[in-house]
Amino acid sequence: MQIPVHKIEENKLFIKWRDITITADSIEQAHRHNYFQFMLLSKVKGAHEIDFETYPAENNSLHFVGKGRVHKVDFNSEVLGGVFVFPELIFGSSEQDLKLMSSLTYFKNGAQPILNLSTSEFVQVSALTNSLKESLASQSLEMSKHLLFALLILTRDLYNKTNNNSPRKETQELIFFNQLLKAQGKKWSKVEEFTAEIGVSSLRLNSLCKEQYSKSALQLIHDRKLLEAKRMLVYTEKQVKEIAYDCGFVDVAYFNRFFKKHTGCTPLTFRKNY
Repeated sequence: MQIPVHKIEENKLFIKWRDITITADSIEQAHRHNYFQFMLLSKVKGAHEIDFETYPAENNSLHFVGKGRVHKVDFNSEVLGGVFVFPELIFGSSEQDLKLMSSLTYFKNGAQPILNLSTSEFVQVSALTNSLKESLASQSLEMSKHLLFALLILTRDLYNKTNNNSPRKETQELIFFNQLLKAQGKKWSKVEEFTAEIGVSSLRLNSLCKEQYSKSALQLIHDRKLLEAKRMLVYTEKQVKEIAYDCGFVDVAYFNRFFKKHTGCTPLTFRKNY
């Protein structure tokens, strides 16, 4: 059993909005998307589970679900709000667009994915959201993209202010490294596999990672493997042996030792606790 993936064709540019509708008998299964999801809620009761953490859902809040993160909602039927979805392709390949995507901390694995807004902040976000919805209705994708970027920048700044974040700008090498972590982080285990693709030395990559994240490149690779292993342990019924192989481990015993070293418990105990 794999974690279900909700897909929209990735090689097409799109921005879509839908109102959130919850029926009394709705039971959502944990799943992931191949696109980004930006949720605006004016009225809600319930909870939102994202990568093993359960967050209470509050009125006037934003919920961010990055591409690949595993989540499920448990909202009541009186929820008022909606969600924008868009592909990674919307950011294009320009250096400016990629730096914008990299600066959106709230979409990243391990980041706090909920932002509760003050009344004035909610009014700001809602006004821009309504402009974007109107642009989508007029089918002006170019204008909609500019408004989406404005909305992402506004919410990024509100998010950083609330969380006391002052993130440093990532270099192109780190942006590429993070893209490779998403794509190959389960299978690749050696720093050299990444540096060969990026075109930098291991010394350079480690220096950049320690300066930006206070972790070595190898630690970040391990973090990625652990996250994917935890997702499979919690959200699938795969055997530990299957999970080990999926995460690039040939020796299951080594995978068990690796997992316990970094989490303090065995894979089976982790699954049982969740």
